[in-house]
Amino acid sequence: MISQTMNFAPHRSDATEENQLAEKFSQKYWQAMPVLNFSSALQIVVETCWEVMEAEAVLLVTPAPGENYLWASYYDQTRSLEETESLLAVTPDWTDWFLTRLEEEWENLFPKSFLTDLHFIPLKTGNSLRGMLVCTFRKAKPLPAFAEAMKITSRFLDQIRLVHHQITLSQLQELKLDSLAEFAAGAGHEINNPLATISGRAQLLLREEQDPERREMLANIGAQALRIRDMIGDLMLFGRPPVPEVKPVSIQQILEQVEPRLNSRFSQEFSIRIKTQHDVELLGDENQLEQVFYALLENGIQNTPPGTTPELEIEWNSGFEDQVQIRIISRHTKLSECDELHLFDPFYSGRQAGRGLGFGLSKVRQIARMHEATLSIKCQAEQG
Repeated sequence: MISQTMNFAPHRSDATEENQLAEKFSQKYWQAMPVLNFSSALQIVVETCWEVMEAEAVLLVTPAPGENYLWASYYDQTRSLEETESLLAVTPDWTDWFLTRLEEEWENLFPKSFLTDLHFIPLKTGNSLRGMLVCTFRKAKPLPAFAEAMKITSRFLDQIRLVHHQITLSQLQELKLDSLAEFAAGAGHEINNPLATISGRAQLLLREEQDPERREMLANIGAQALRIRDMIGDLMLFGRPPVPEVKPVSIQQILEQVEPRLNSRFSQEFSIRIKTQHDVELLGDENQLEQVFYALLENGIQNTPPGTTPELEIEWNSGFEDQVQIRIISRHTKLSECDELHLFDPFYSGRQAGRGLGFGLSKVRQIARMHEATLSIKCQAEQG
């Protein structure tokens, strides 16, 4: 039996400006990879923050790869500061120590600014503080929303730390998926530009070509270029999903839209039983939540062994702090250890190559995160 659980919380919409800023950071870091030297990685971060955020000066403080001391890097296009030995060992209260030292040293680092002009921007991975950016800006302006760009910066630094310091398998899996999302956001446009040229030239040549064999080859070139374009489109959607248009939507309403699509998708018989009698409203994007339910139910039907009728159950109940917990149960679905490990990886479908791009559950994961939801999958070996 496979039990898929989703916990939904109210969503706060990100601004378009922040998404554009995050994409710029993704492109900068993607172009810089691979960086094996931690010092070089810090310099890339402060230069990127200085340039993209239009800062006058940037100071970055973050734990070193071994997590045993703090490393600082400073940038204002005239000088760079890197210190290791003189900085304090990492402790739970390192931020208090850092702020005390900054108050003593700020005139040397930011000679043209008052202490009240400094902006403190935390770098976090999950709920853990992974560093601090201190910035002054070239011109007076409101501080824009940097949350998404700072998440990308934190993950970039953690990826560099990984080269020097081992982490757990679950942390590695999370970093791998986040890295792929950043690659997709940064590289998608770069790949699409030559694809558009290839497709356009093939169509142009096809119009004037008379030889049947050459026409077939040109048509095949154009078709394959379009296939790559579609794959890149899915990858970019995984890397930077559209901002949800949040409004109240009931679970029953979503399921009423999903079931006809499943009936037209599958010729085989299957059953979907709704175990909860009362309806519940979710705060989210109706189209995106429909994609989530469709992909999870489709996965359960596809992975039911041949000769067995797919049987799926759906139930929901109230969770912690106004959350809703939704369970989708597929009683005959079986997953291998490899399936469980790579289930949310793009391009992984657990089936033969060419039978699907394997983007269904990877997009589900991203949509869930955009809705501040968690998604977990539990396999019970004794029940398949």
